[in-house]
Amino acid sequence: MKTINIREARAGLSDLVDDAQKEPICLTRHGKPVAILTGVEGADLGSVILEGSRAFWEEIERRRKSAKPRHTIEQVRERLGVPARKSKKVGG
Repeated sequence: MKTINIREARAGLSDLVDDAQKEPICLTRHGKPVAILTGVEGADLGSVILEGSRAFWEEIERRRKSAKPRHTIEQVRERLGVPARKSKKVGG
């Protein structure tokens, strides 16, 4: 993972965004990590949001431990306010 100071990142943000499509980039301030820049080009944005959502993973853990019926991903997305996935067209 590439690491770069925020001051340096400001000067080359466009290039960093391109680099982030290949691997996450750790941004630092005074030598300490403060953020991760991750490329999402071509990804389903709703999935990216869920993957980084603490509430999503807490809900997953609660459900794994629960005897209650499971929820579909669509129900979880709706509950957390994440847009539904776009369906892909099959055929031409």
